[in-house]
Amino acid sequence: MTEKTIQEKSIFGKLNEINVNDYTSKKSRFTYLSWCYAWGELQKHYPEATYEVIKFNGVPYLYDEKTGYMVFTKLTINNITHEMWLPIMDLQNKAKKNADMMDINKAIMRCLVKNIAMFGLGLYIYAGEDLPEADSEDKPQTPAEKKQEPQKQGNVSVSFETLKEYLLESPSKERLEAVWKRGEPYITKYTNEQKTEITNIYNNKLATL
Repeated sequence: MTEKTIQEKSIFGKLNEINVNDYTSKKSRFTYLSWCYAWGELQKHYPEATYEVIKFNGVPYLYDEKTGYMVFTKLTINNITHEMWLPIMDLQNKAKKNADMMDINKAIMRCLVKNIAMFGLGLYIYAGEDLPEADSEDKPQTPAEKKQEPQKQGNVSVSFETLKEYLLESPSKERLEAVWKRGEPYITKYTNEQKTEITNIYNNKLATL
C-alpha cells in the first residue's frame, strides 16, 4: 500500500465518520446537504483543501441540445484530487434542456458537495442514487398482454439483483436504510419469492450492523 493510498484512506475514514443529518434538507424524495456546511466542515479538518470549477471555452458547463447541461468540479486535499460532474436538473432530478445562470450556479455548488462526498463527508446520503429510477409512466398491461406474458419480469429481475447487491454491501446502518428506502418502489413489482428474499436480506443485514 502506497503512502498516497494510506493518506487517502485516513482522510476518508475521518470525514466518513461525521454525521451530517442535522444539516440536510428534503426536497421531494431526495436528500440534500447544504454546500456551506459541507465546505465549512471540510475546512475544519482540512483548511488547505481547494476546489476548482472546470471551464470549457471560458464557461463553467458543457451543453448538448439533446442531453442538456453538465457541470464539473475538482477538489484537492493533501495533493489528492477527485473530480466530479453533475447534470443540471429540475425538481424531479431530470436533466434540464434549458437553464439560466441561477440553475448553473446551484448545480455547481451541488456538484461540489458531491465532490466532497467522494472524500467521505456525507457519502451515505448518495447510497442507492445510481439504482435505476422507477418508471412512473409505465402503462398498465391489458388483460391480453398479461395472458401472453404471465412470467415476464424484464427490468424487475435486474432491479432485484441490483438492490440485493447494494443491501449486502452496505457498510453501515445508515447506508443500508438509505438503500432500502430508495429500493422500495421496486419491491412492490417483485414476485412474492423475491419480496420475501429481499426483506430477509435487509432484516438480517440490519441485525449485524
